[in-house]
Amino acid sequence: MSSCFNLFCDVMSYKVNKFSSFDFSNNPSAQTISTTYTEITGSKCEIKSINSNPKILYKFSFLASTIWVNSSNYDQHFLHVKLQKSNDNFSSNIIDVPNCLFNISTDTQNLADSLWKTCSPMFVLENFDSKYLRLVTRSYSTSNRARLHTSIHYDGSSSASNIYYNPSLIVVEL
Repeated sequence: MSSCFNLFCDVMSYKVNKFSSFDFSNNPSAQTISTTYTEITGSKCEIKSINSNPKILYKFSFLASTIWVNSSNYDQHFLHVKLQKSNDNFSSNIIDVPNCLFNISTDTQNLADSLWKTCSPMFVLENFDSKYLRLVTRSYSTSNRARLHTSIHYDGSSSASNIYYNPSLIVVEL
């Protein structure tokens, strides 16, 4: 059995010169998203491809939750999210990637009911020509804010401390 295993490894081993990155943010701080575009914690990646204009798969996962205003009022989130690229780590060269945007929102809610949404956008970028990627988001109004990455609710009850959802990012060259 071990000789068969070694044969399989020898036959199947090869080197692929393609970029890949697998990352997550451990216990991130909560982000309150208002009407100004904000980079989503953990969504930024530097692309280190040795190939010019590679085909890139970008997949990110994060949690969006309602914000408690008072005992009978929660902000129902309605967010616009878009993918951006840059060649200078977003200091001055910031370009929205065409057709890489979407909206997320809550559904209806009843009084103290809280709403959470795990979002996992995925984009395939043909002929990628930049060095950095990230997601940014904003709410449509001050009453449509969202809280990202943490919640005080878990398993149907409230907790005295935050429950963390660790955002994860996968970026691979195809």
